[in-house]
Amino acid sequence: MDMTKAEKEALIKKMDNPEIKVACPRCGKNIIYKKIGNSIIVKCESDNCIEGSLRGL
Repeated sequence: MDMTKAEKEALIKKMDNPEIKVACPRCGKNIIYKKIGNSIIVKCESDNCIEGSLRGL
């Protein structure tokens, strides 16, 4: 499923500001930030909702 502009912007906002609370525009739950090694994952707390990642080398 494609993401809307609002969903993409919410994931980017959380990625740029991991300390702030960002609500998922799709379901309203929190978007969480996880750093794993050189990678970052931002995703909704709900299963099968929005998610984005960034992989560093």
